[in-house]
Parts: sequence; C-alpha cells; structure tokens
Amino acid sequence: MRRAALVLLAVIAGAGIGRVATAANTVPTGKVGQGSSVTSSYSISGVSYTLDVNNPQNVGTVSFTISPASARVVKVRLFSAGAWYSCTNTSGSVSCTTAAPATSSNNLTVVASQ
Repeated sequence: MRRAALVLLAVIAGAGIGRVATAANTVPTGKVGQGSSVTSSYSISGVSYTLDVNNPQNVGTVSFTISPASARVVKVRLFSAGAWYSCTNTSGSVSCTTAAPATSSNNLTVVASQ
C-alpha cells in the first residue's frame, strides 16, 4: 500500500510539473501572410562621372537621372565586388559621392527602392 501511494504521488507530481512546464508556452497574436505583386524597374539615364579633386585618377562622384523620381534609397557600386556608396536623390537628379575615392571602375550597378 505504501508503495502504491508513492507511485501515485510520483505520477501526480509528474503531471503537475508537465503542466507547469507547458503553461508558459504562449504565442502572442500576430499576422502572417504571403503575397506577390508586379514590380517595375527604374530607368537610369544621363550618367556622368566626376574625378576626385585631390587625385584626378580616382572617381569622386557619380551623377545620373532616375525615373520614376520617387526612389527614397539609392546606392551605387562602381566595381563588381566593390563598396556600395549612398546617394542623394533630389526629384530624380541623383548624386553619389564616393566615401573613399574609387580607384577603379569596371561597371555601374544601381540599387533603388521606394
């Protein structure tokens, strides 16, 4: 009888511990979803490069026109694996100053988003 009482007590204690351990698992309400939409690209035109004032062998700034002009974030890269440079877009007229003058350029990659 004593042994049965100990087994029963162990089962009740185990059930209580299991319930306490799982009682803290709450998930807050939120939204989850998936969707898609058509995106359009930007047009870049009138690209011009300005040489660095201190060392005319380096590119100092890149300027171009972007359409549509509503891009809030614009960045450029002048070399395939080079650094990204932040740009300023003023009504579609974009200017990008290189933080450290770019010593070489083999392509212009532009990334823009609204």
